[in-house]
Amino acid sequence: MAQREQVFVGQPPIFGGSRLLPSPSQFFLTGEDRLRVVCVNSRSGVALRVQWRTARPDGSTVPNSETTTPTSDRTTNTNDFELGEGSLLNVTVYASAGAPMTGQTFVIVHLVRGVGAAAIVLGTILAGYVTAIQALGFPGSPIVNALEGEPNLRTLAGTQPAVGGFISEAVPTGARWEIVSWFCTFQTSGVGITRYVATATYTSGVILQGIFLTTNTQAGGILGQYTFGPNLPFANDNTNAAFQSPLPSRMLLAAGAIITTSAYNLQGGDQFSAPRFTVREWLEVG
Repeated sequence: MAQREQVFVGQPPIFGGSRLLPSPSQFFLTGEDRLRVVCVNSRSGVALRVQWRTARPDGSTVPNSETTTPTSDRTTNTNDFELGEGSLLNVTVYASAGAPMTGQTFVIVHLVRGVGAAAIVLGTILAGYVTAIQALGFPGSPIVNALEGEPNLRTLAGTQPAVGGFISEAVPTGARWEIVSWFCTFQTSGVGITRYVATATYTSGVILQGIFLTTNTQAGGILGQYTFGPNLPFANDNTNAAFQSPLPSRMLLAAGAIITTSAYNLQGGDQFSAPRFTVREWLEVG
């Protein structure tokens, strides 16, 4: 018995510059479609350059370039750019100003239909960190989560507390920190009672998560130097009043968490310095 024939409908060819474009390396555009560029950024002065090419129905290939300037407060910035009709060939995005480092500027590029909040996301083309040299490109770049890969390494100087107060530093909104090192000095007043320095962490600013102790006491009238870090051994140099203590391995703190350094038996005339600390910082892209 003869087999029945099957007919497969072919896709219409799309041409650009008189050359056949292979499917599915492009998106077909109706004139209602736009590129939506979403950026979360932590560095001031950054500008993004978004560039793409489209193949028009008349056979021409048209390049386009737009610039968008995100804020530096880790909030989500969104801009839409019209594409017109034809076929989307390629897209690239990079930092054209501000020289961000890896981990500071995260970009997502969607293909959307419609305008504003009513727009429908049809596809995610790009997602990842950009710098002035390291661009994202479609096709080719993988879709990367903001918490993947190497974060930005930041060395910070905190705020010095008032006399008789304690150190308190908060993880900023839109960030996630991993504490690498934490250093401060502690000048005790002449009051003779011994003090005992410790560092603690809190989530949401109020829920105590842990207290990380030192193994020494500090008498009055002494300038002590304290270093905390993951996996450090306890060490005391009483001659030079230099002390170190461990923090948990991979000490991760979400936005709003607080890290403090204080002392048991803290006296009104005691003075902590501003902390100096190093963190690995990811952007929390919600």
